[in-house]
Amino acid sequence: MPAEFTTVLGRLLADPALRAELRGDPDALARRLDADPEALRALDAGELERQADTLVDKRFHEVEKLLPATIAGLGDAAARVFGEHAARSWPEGHRRHAEDAAAFGAFLEGRHLPRCRAELNRLRFAMGRKRFSFRFVPDARIGGRARRALQILYRRRGEVRSLALYLGF
Repeated sequence: MPAEFTTVLGRLLADPALRAELRGDPDALARRLDADPEALRALDAGELERQADTLVDKRFHEVEKLLPATIAGLGDAAARVFGEHAARSWPEGHRRHAEDAAAFGAFLEGRHLPRCRAELNRLRFAMGRKRFSFRFVPDARIGGRARRALQILYRRRGEVRSLALYLGF
């Protein structure tokens, strides 16, 4: 029984390599995905790329809400770098935005790219179940400046709160 078209379409939207394969040999891709070859040939590759770009842009804006300092720190390269991450990862489910943001943070860490560690610590803490967490960070925002500090994360009435302790001179 052939795969559901919506499942195949979802995979195509999430995976740039599959879209390239569709442009090159839709019949071979149909066989590999156990999909209807006529349905794949009927897809407009350019429109599929535009739709995929729109979905990545939406993901980027959701991650930007969760990691504003990280995105700002990447400057003009932020959308391009996020696109590289998005091509490798496509989270699903009700926590997908937080998972996407955390995975993007890990992507940045793995490439030694700028990121706000305090912000990523807060996000990861919020996704977990711990009641308290203590981290040393080089970039706690205090008085509008990045400071080295001890970041204290805790939950109060279900809400994540944070404090930063630093020695200011």
